[in-house]
Amino acid sequence: MRQDVSQQNPYGEFVHLDATLNIYKRLRAQLRIFKNSQPCIAVVPRVKYSRGQLDAYSWRPALWERFLERIITELYLNVVLVGMPRRGAAAGLLEAQDLGRLKKYSDQVLWISFQGAGAVEAQIALLKSTHCSIYGASLAATLAVFANTPMFAHQTSTEGFRLHFDWQQKLTDNHRQIKVCARYPFGEAYQNAPVDEVFAAFQLFYQTLVAPTTRMRQAQTNVEAGRRYLARADLTLALDCFDRALGLAPDLPEARVGR
Repeated sequence: MRQDVSQQNPYGEFVHLDATLNIYKRLRAQLRIFKNSQPCIAVVPRVKYSRGQLDAYSWRPALWERFLERIITELYLNVVLVGMPRRGAAAGLLEAQDLGRLKKYSDQVLWISFQGAGAVEAQIALLKSTHCSIYGASLAATLAVFANTPMFAHQTSTEGFRLHFDWQQKLTDNHRQIKVCARYPFGEAYQNAPVDEVFAAFQLFYQTLVAPTTRMRQAQTNVEAGRRYLARADLTLALDCFDRALGLAPDLPEARVGR
C-alpha cells in the first residue's frame, strides 16, 4: 500500500474523510477550555531520537518551542498540541516537558492525545474544528489531505515531494489551502531551520486563510450548519455554529457535520 500511494495516480478511489457527530461533540467539549475568542489551530510536532541523538528529519524541540510561542504571542492564536508518547527509536510527538516555556500560556494551549480505537476519527474532527493545522511530518500530514482542511507542513526539502502527488492535489483542489514549506535539506540544516523564516512562511499562509472573502464564506458555512442543527433540536451545536459565524468562537473550516 505504501508503494501505491507514493505514485502520482495509484489505482483506487480516494475520498474525503469525516467524523461522526458524537466525536465532534466530545471534541468541542474539550475545546471549550479556551475562554477567549481567539482562533484555534492544531499542531502535530514530530520528533524522533536515535541512540539519544535527534534524527535528521526532526526540528529541534527548542525551535518548535520558540515557533509556537510566537504563534501565541504575535498571531494571538489558541494552540491544540497533539501528543503521542515516544517509544524507543520510533518517531513520536513533542511532549509537555519538551515545551516548558509554553506553560505560562496555559489559557491558550491544550494538549490532546489520541490513542486506541477512534483515534484517527478524533484527529479528523480536530482538523475540521480548527482554522488550520501545522505538521512536522509528511506521512502524518496526509490526514489533513484526506480531511481537506487547511494545513501548513514544515518538511525537509528531500521529503516535501511526498505531499505533492497528483492524487493528493485532487483531494485538496490543487492544494488551494495547503502550504508545504520544504526549504531545508535533512540533517543539521533542517534540525536548525531558523524560527524567523519558518514563522514568516506560516504567517503568510495564515493570512490567506483569514482574508475577508474567506471569512465571509466561513461565516455562511457556519450559519447553514447552525440551521441544520437547529432543525434537529440540537441547541448546543447550533449555538456553537452561530458563535463561529459571529466570530465569537474558532471557525469550522467545512461544516459537514449535520448534513
